[in-house]
Amino acid sequence: MTARLYLAVLLLAMAGGQAISFRSFALALEGYGIVPKSTLRPVATGIVATEALAGVGLILGAEWAHWPGAVLALGVAVGWTSVAAVALRRRREVANCGCFGSYLSQSLRPRVLVQDAVFVGLAAWVIATCPLP
Repeated sequence: MTARLYLAVLLLAMAGGQAISFRSFALALEGYGIVPKSTLRPVATGIVATEALAGVGLILGAEWAHWPGAVLALGVAVGWTSVAAVALRRRREVANCGCFGSYLSQSLRPRVLVQDAVFVGLAAWVIATCPLP
């Protein structure tokens, strides 16, 4: 499997897990203490939609059309990494990082930043290897 398809499957699995367990995902997102409760639902919806759009963009279309999906994927990866880093810095207790909704649940620990760094690296690699539109 190419890096682009691996990234697409990862993003679609994240979006799917979050959509299927949306309430759990929103609660996990709330645990970071960054999103105001009043905007939690629209922010969570936007995250799921962006991940899904990036995944679909990496799979569908002509080869040059994969680049926008890769850019969205990098934005998602950097976003998750940033949110996790801020929460860890603030010593927030996050029982479920929420990356896959209530599936593959893991508490927010420094190892999650390592996983996020790999996610960022994969997205950056896909951008570097995708033809420009």
